[in-house]
Parts: sequence; structure tokens; C-alpha cells
Amino acid sequence: MTVAALIVKVLNLERIGVKIIGPVPAGPPPLRLPHLPSTLVPSVLAEAAGVTLISFSSMMLTARSFASKNRYDISLDRVCRSSVSLLGIENANE
Repeated sequence: MTVAALIVKVLNLERIGVKIIGPVPAGPPPLRLPHLPSTLVPSVLAEAAGVTLISFSSMMLTARSFASKNRYDISLDRVCRSSVSLLGIENANE
């Protein structure tokens, strides 16, 4: 990148029509809620439910696989609590 910028500057490529973008803002963009038309809300919620179901199923299959390999039982309640803990939302109701 630095070499390319140096070449553009030294050869004055902007003069012959090469467009440059100028200064680029540093850091990530500010956080904000995305604009979502109300007509898309049902579709987004349905897709989010599908992703949640697939993620939960994958987690349970992985847990059962480890339990089978290491000869121990798993508890659905315990797996759910640990996944909630991993998401960092365990104390959301306090």
C-alpha cells in the first residue's frame, strides 16, 4: 500500500486521470442499529429462529459426541446453562 501511494505521488498519476480516494477515516465505524423496514421483520425473525435451531442442534450433537467418546452422560439443562454462560447473558435477569 505504501509503495502504491508513493508511486501515485511521485508520478503525479492524479494529473493523468488516476482517481485517488484521499484520507481514510481511522478506526471502526460507530455502532448503530441498522435500518430495517417493518415488512422485513417477520422474515428476519423466522431466519434468526432457523439459525438458532441449527446452532443448538449442532451444539447438542457435538456435546453428545464428546460424551460418547469419553463415556459420560450429558444433561440438556446443563448444556443449555453452559451455552448461555458462553454467550455472556447468564445474569441478564438480575
